[in-house]
Amino acid sequence: MRYVIIAMAFGVLVLLIAGCGEEPAKPDSSGTVTIELSESLFTPSNIEVTAGTTVRFVLNNVGAEEHEFMIGRTVSSAPGYPDTFETDFFHGVNVEVIGDPGGMVMAGEAMLTRNGSMAMDDDHSEDSGGMAMDDDESEDSEGMAMDDDHSEDSGGMAMDDDESEDSGGMAMDDDHSEDSEGMADDHGFMVSQLAGVDGVVVVVEIPDDKEGVWEIGCFVDEGTHYEDGMTGTLTVVEAP
Repeated sequence: MRYVIIAMAFGVLVLLIAGCGEEPAKPDSSGTVTIELSESLFTPSNIEVTAGTTVRFVLNNVGAEEHEFMIGRTVSSAPGYPDTFETDFFHGVNVEVIGDPGGMVMAGEAMLTRNGSMAMDDDHSEDSGGMAMDDDESEDSEGMAMDDDHSEDSGGMAMDDDESEDSGGMAMDDDHSEDSEGMADDHGFMVSQLAGVDGVVVVVEIPDDKEGVWEIGCFVDEGTHYEDGMTGTLTVVEAP
């Protein structure tokens, strides 16, 4: 009986070790990795990509709640709860978001395009009445104010007094600067996806200087999703 118990314990240990050593998910032949977002879980939660390649992360929110997709290192809890990563994986990286997540897309310091057009303001999403994203839009296209003489009362967008032609005619808040191309620099790249929304694609050109281990995280509901275990691992390996 003693030997049977020892054998069973050994078998459980082997299974645990095997589980810890599970092979990470890798992009298929088209460079695609599909990730399901659900309550407190990314599936797969362990992903490996190769530096110098272009990866398509297809995000499917199969849960009952809104979820975020962020990648970085060192969680920031400045508001008193987990909120973002201090080091954003997407800083300076070419990223394209295809499809409407229903929530918000924030650029951070990523070189972001939306469905083929440069994103002008990461505080707005396509369905929130924010800035239009098409390159060929002009002052007359949406009634957006492009100078200091326009106000909300005129049907345009209010702009701060310190805005100038140097900003490229884009509405910019006080915490935006020319160097950040009108994109917020206090939050990393993020896709916030509503429940039931499938097929949002994040296309990323993986730079060589991103090699190493990164964390995937969701910080919805004042960080409770992250605290409940909604994290994952992205490992960038050197090209063969």
